Amino acid sequence: MAKFKFSFLTALCLALGVCNVWGEAFTRIVVETNEGAKAYEMYESGKLYFSNDFLVVESASNVDGQSPAKIKLADIKKVLFSSDPMLNQDGIKDAMSFDVYPNPATDYLSVRFASAESYSFSIFSINGEVVKSGRIQSGEKIEVYSLPAGVYFFNVGSMYIKFSKI
Repeated sequence: MAKFKFSFLTALCLALGVCNVWGEAFTRIVVETNEGAKAYEMYESGKLYFSNDFLVVESASNVDGQSPAKIKLADIKKVLFSSDPMLNQDGIKDAMSFDVYPNPATDYLSVRFASAESYSFSIFSINGEVVKSGRIQSGEKIEVYSLPAGVYFFNVGSMYIKFSKI
């Protein structure tokens, strides 16, 4: 019976596209830079971390002896995390259809969304600490003058936008 459950769950994961052949779940990471967007599939055995001035992506496909993907932090505009196996290019465009400006910021950030809905947001320091959070609608401003100069990540849902405070 246990073997049947394992086989069934593995087959289900493979059919849905949320697991690799070993049954590992994955998260799709989409990184947008000035050169465009690139998707990575991050499996449980992979790693995502900062090293000096780079975001390093070690997915299952590059853990086995291949070089990890290194993306310069200065080049990153947006990062999307999704566990949706059906996320396609249109879904990525929809999810990435909000913007934070001005960047770099001094006193405030304005946020523009595709819809008029209200969203929960968080601002993270480069160390992962939440420095501000709340709810916001398109066109509203968030005060950032009290934040120290540095690099931050503005988060709504599974989307992160890097911005600088000067």
